[in-house]
Formats: sequence, structure tokens, C-alpha cells
Amino acid sequence: GAVYGVQPPALESIDEEYPGGPDPLDPRQAYAEGKRLSELIAVTVATDADELAPALYHADHRAIVPRVADPGYVEALAALVARHDVRLIVPLSDLDQEILSAARAQLAPALVLAPPPAVCRAMGDKYLAHVFFEEHGLPSPRSWLPAEVPADARYPLLVKVREGFGSRHIYRAESAEEVAHHLARTPVESFVQELCLGEEISIDVRPEDAWAALRDFAAVHERLVPGFVTDARMDGDDARIVTFFN
Repeated sequence: GAVYGVQPPALESIDEEYPGGPDPLDPRQAYAEGKRLSELIAVTVATDADELAPALYHADHRAIVPRVADPGYVEALAALVARHDVRLIVPLSDLDQEILSAARAQLAPALVLAPPPAVCRAMGDKYLAHVFFEEHGLPSPRSWLPAEVPADARYPLLVKVREGFGSRHIYRAESAEEVAHHLARTPVESFVQELCLGEEISIDVRPEDAWAALRDFAAVHERLVPGFVTDARMDGDDARIVTFFN
């Protein structure tokens, strides 16, 4: 349908008001149909430390809880699990995944939708994530701890916070002297990484227009990124083919 499942082959594009949905008799639609039904029968409980958090007001129930670093955070969530018979906990940020993953027993019978604590820890630390990727044969920009930057490092380099998000505490360095300058002044634990080369492409568009264009997949090259994307089409039931200008 317009939200879940594959695009019907008879439709060139899906209108935003399209009333269709997944075929419950098609085994390939099991995930989409399950997701649709869960939204109809599930009750959501949203939590935040700030009563002005927008997500609180899109749930069936809302609760103010301590901050993630507070020792009472998990206890507060466990109380909500018991009160509302919660069966699934979905972390919406990187801040508490490791905490919740390590507290699975305390939060039972709710299922915590998060990887094991060791995986959360590695993925939450950009340098450890780089090491993990290299160990498993996944490409990653060359990265080093501050004292290990080699003489043949290709500049520019980035001095980056190891744990964080939102593009904060990231500094570009054109020389070894600039690397040392930023490392000496950054207030957070950091590592050094080669800058990925390539053309940076930014698109200025209102969020509502972007989502409307993405939902209309077959016309994304006309509505969202004309010139950069030259064609977008469905190939069979499952494949989506995007053709780029270059």
C-alpha cells in the first residue's frame, strides 16, 4: 500500500491518498502486514525527561522519567512496564541502548529492542566501531587514536568526538599542527579520521515535501532530486532501481 508493502505493478506511482494495503494472503507481505496490524492493536507509552518533548503527545500514554544517566532511570521504566503491561521497549536514540540492553532481566517481561551490550558499546564509540568494521572486512575511513596518527596520513583529517552525535565536536585539520591544536582544545575524548573525499550534495526542501516525494517513489527523480537522479522505478515486486546522473 501507500505505506507498507510493494507498489502495485499496475500503478505508475502511489498517490498520497491511495487507500490500498498489503495482501494478507501473500507470504511476502508478512512483515508489512504484521507492522500494519501492530499499529492497530498496540498501545504506546512514550517517556522523556522533558515534558515538552513532542513524541510524548503522539502516544496513548506518556510519562516523565529521570534522565538516562540517573540511577533511577531503569527502575522508572520497570515500573511503567508493570503498570501498562509493556511487552516491547524501543529505544529511540543512542543514549540508552547499552543501559537498556544490560537491564533486560530487570525490564522483563518486556522485550528490549536493542543489540547485546557489547555491540551497543562498540557502535556507540566511533573509534571502536571503526575497529569492528575493519575486523569484519567492512570498509571504513582510516582512523587512529590521537597518539597513533602516521606520517603518511592523507590530509585533511578530522578530529572527532568518540561518543556523540549531532555533528558536534568535529574539527577539520589541514596539517599535523592543526590536528595537535584541535586535540589540545577539544573538551571531549576524540580520535582522528581521514576525511572522505567526494562531492558534497545538499538539498534544500521542506520536510513535508521531501517525505511526500519519497512516498511517491516512481516520481522521486521528478519531484525531489531532478537532474541528480534521472530515473526511479520498480523492478518486479521487491527491487527499486534508482538511476543517478553520473
